[in-house]
Amino acid sequence: MSKKRREVQKIPPHKHCKECGISISPNKVFCSKRCESAYENRLKKQRRMNYILLAVMFGILLIVSFAPLMFPP
Repeated sequence: MSKKRREVQKIPPHKHCKECGISISPNKVFCSKRCESAYENRLKKQRRMNYILLAVMFGILLIVSFAPLMFPP
């Protein structure tokens, strides 16, 4: 019995768009200006939410730390 040789298909060099994931040329990061602006807007929104979460956590820490001092038993 002879083994069948599997044909290997080579994929040309490429990258994927950071926003939508479609295949693009290796020297690009985004497929279009629309994807680039959507990605930047998403990053800004995510950064803003991280700052808000950090502020809320810091506020909770302050309340928990100083509540026993303000309201003694």
